[in-house]
Amino acid sequence: MIGTVLGEKYEVTSKLAEGGMGSVFEGMHLQTGRVVAIKVLRAKDLEKKITHVRRFQREARAAGSIDTDHIARVIDTGEAEGGRPYIVMERLHGEDLAERLERVSPLPPATAIAIAAQACRGLQKAHDTGVVHRDIKPSNLFLAEREEGEVVVKLLDFGIAKLSDAQLDNLGHDTTLTKAGALLGSPVYMSPEQARGKREIDHRADVWSLGVVLYRMVTGQVPFPDLPLGELLMSICATPVPPVQDVAPWVSPELAEVIHRALRLDPQERYEKVSDFEKALSALVPRVTLSADQLHALDAKSQRAVARRAEITADEPPPPTGAPVAIAAATSERSQTLLLIASGAVIALVAIGAYLALRKPPPALPSPAPTATAP
Repeated sequence: MIGTVLGEKYEVTSKLAEGGMGSVFEGMHLQTGRVVAIKVLRAKDLEKKITHVRRFQREARAAGSIDTDHIARVIDTGEAEGGRPYIVMERLHGEDLAERLERVSPLPPATAIAIAAQACRGLQKAHDTGVVHRDIKPSNLFLAEREEGEVVVKLLDFGIAKLSDAQLDNLGHDTTLTKAGALLGSPVYMSPEQARGKREIDHRADVWSLGVVLYRMVTGQVPFPDLPLGELLMSICATPVPPVQDVAPWVSPELAEVIHRALRLDPQERYEKVSDFEKALSALVPRVTLSADQLHALDAKSQRAVARRAEITADEPPPPTGAPVAIAAATSERSQTLLLIASGAVIALVAIGAYLALRKPPPALPSPAPTATAP
């Protein structure tokens, strides 16, 4: 693809990443010189999976219909050679939240709240347009760094988004992604209604998924880690999530309460709107902005902690060859020595006790009663 010109407008200049459905390239608009990101469906997926084509179209339609700074902007769409669809988006610099959590986890509560609050703004805009994302997870939250140093959270990948009826009409009202029984989303972050395969999923599924992301950010783990898929889905559907403070005692009761409200099993008991979720978060940390310096400082702190642990380990002298045997022998010798000392002490105490008993004067005999004298 490198060097290819798409739609007679965009020259592909380099490859950025490989995704589940396609490849992402950097490109340049030939007329304006604007640098863009171009997502292209792989040829093998075009030939074998019509569902992937539908997802591509759905992503372009959903993201392109929402006007907010918290969703990666769709600039253009088209078809490459061989009928492969592509999406032209704004070029983002930074990393997704999953990459950050691989290096630094858990995050400070204030940082986690700021990330979640910005994600709420993007989701609310999507919901206002009739779009439910249905796949909110760390890898779909991009921490975009701007030139002035500000970090903006951008929602990515609307490939399985639920669209409004008008938007579906423009896509031929395809239902291959929404039939009953189909699991849509990433299991660990999936809402109970998604885990049950329900067809009617509304915006409160996104509230749940973002709640799991926030749980992950502040505790360092998801609510149900390391479970096989079947057990995971059953736990999501029937088991309240473990209390945040049991997993992470450093999290405040107020923040824990906000998270648990988003993770109620019954959708009617969650926040009615994502904007309500944002308000609850903002009440804890009012409108905190994210900066690249702030995130880089977390990286540096984490690296110092790792380096310190390495220094402590390095300061410990390595055990000599055959150390386990030598240690075991030494331990055995010490045990035998202690046993002999203890036995000797017991014998000495017994001997001292006997000696003292022998030296103790016998008890005095009672005086004989006086003899009566006859008159």
